[in-house]
Amino acid sequence: MALGRKAKAFLLHQARKYATEIARSRGEVTADDVRAAMADEGLPGLGMAAGSIFRGPEWVPTGEMKTSAVVANHAREIKVWRLK
Repeated sequence: MALGRKAKAFLLHQARKYATEIARSRGEVTADDVRAAMADEGLPGLGMAAGSIFRGPEWVPTGEMKTSAVVANHAREIKVWRLK
């Protein structure tokens, strides 16, 4: 179990790096954007840990919502985030 937590911690750290890079280049980012960037690099998905990508004082929601393009999300609305 400890190895599993370490693996998810590493992936979450990578996801946050991608989120920051995307937000700096585009001004905003969604969980779908991060998922796509990680997939492009051959990294697995975060699963339930994906809900923690934007936790932290550096992130604020823009107030905008987008429909997720991920089939497993069943067209759920997801938040758009930006850096403070």
